[in-house]
Amino acid sequence: MGIRHLWIARFRVRHVLAAAALCGGTALLPFGEPVSADIALADEFQRVYRSPYFLGRGDTGVAVADDEDAIFYNPAGLAQGKGIFKGVVLGSPALEISSDTRSLISDLTSPQQDSNMIKTLTKHIGDNQHIGFSNFSGLLLRRAALGFVTSNETNVLVYKDPNQGGLEAVNANLFSTSGVTFTLADGFYGDRMMLGATIAYYKRAQAKLDVGLLEAQSLRNTDDLFGYGTASPVTLGAMFDLTGKGDKSLGITVHNLGDATVSKDSGSGSVDKLRQRIDIGYASSTSSKAATARVLVDYVDATGVYTTNFYKKLHIGGEIKLGQRLGATAGLNQGGPCAGLFTDLWIFRVDGGYYTEELGDKPGLRSDMRYFIRIKAGF
Repeated sequence: MGIRHLWIARFRVRHVLAAAALCGGTALLPFGEPVSADIALADEFQRVYRSPYFLGRGDTGVAVADDEDAIFYNPAGLAQGKGIFKGVVLGSPALEISSDTRSLISDLTSPQQDSNMIKTLTKHIGDNQHIGFSNFSGLLLRRAALGFVTSNETNVLVYKDPNQGGLEAVNANLFSTSGVTFTLADGFYGDRMMLGATIAYYKRAQAKLDVGLLEAQSLRNTDDLFGYGTASPVTLGAMFDLTGKGDKSLGITVHNLGDATVSKDSGSGSVDKLRQRIDIGYASSTSSKAATARVLVDYVDATGVYTTNFYKKLHIGGEIKLGQRLGATAGLNQGGPCAGLFTDLWIFRVDGGYYTEELGDKPGLRSDMRYFIRIKAGF
């Protein structure tokens, strides 16, 4: 893990605890009802990279993923197209921030902010605070790709714990990953069937915190929360052209084949293994001279490693692309709405929009709306 990324990770944890501590004096104030711990602590799926392009359409793409998205969603998709050279991605920095985090920052920096910071922070108890950053660079060929990825994700929830008499508690998770990926793919039967595999080498850092605020305030060395390690996950994918015309396709991806154990290098904290997950996707498209329309459906975590709820597994998306330069997306991610816009300006591409991540056990329990933007440079 690069020194710069570890410094950023530690900086975030320190400020998370500082913000949580500021809420510590509000335990007896009548702001909100106790939040069920089961709802508060629901896990998100483990993902090293999420495509901003896909997020605007329900995070769907198992059946059509191409270019750098194929590396992480379905490596078989790298065999699509003609010729040898697909492109070079010089950089693609992407930022995610939850709507409540945006609101909290606005409240804290507003000239009209209440002089009582504790009161300001208390308004956000029970709302997840999410910040994420990622970047991908790499060489993309038809049938092969070499990539470099970095991602950081922080989630913080201050909630009233019913098991502690309604006193505030803080649940915080931070994941930081950097590494290299290598992907191979090929087509068979006239490219009616494509198979691919990605092998990666990642350095991972992780910090977890789930304690009462009084205990959080007593922490003096946040470095003790971190664990560091390395992992080499393998992802396999298959993609099928159902008509031979490329307008209907089916995709299957096995992420982290057999579970990818993280070999711990240092640190007092634990580092979770990357659990195997199976995703299935379907896509249908129609084209005219002026536009292309596409409908996609993904069924994520088909074997129920992370969740058994059907609606959390279901992802639905749609896309309209006008020519080669402008497009709009929309869909449902885990039962919540999402939408996006993208424009491709030759060496630059910009994606922006929002999506909804469900942190509860089923849709509607603890929905977290998040904004995203990415600027990609390449040729």
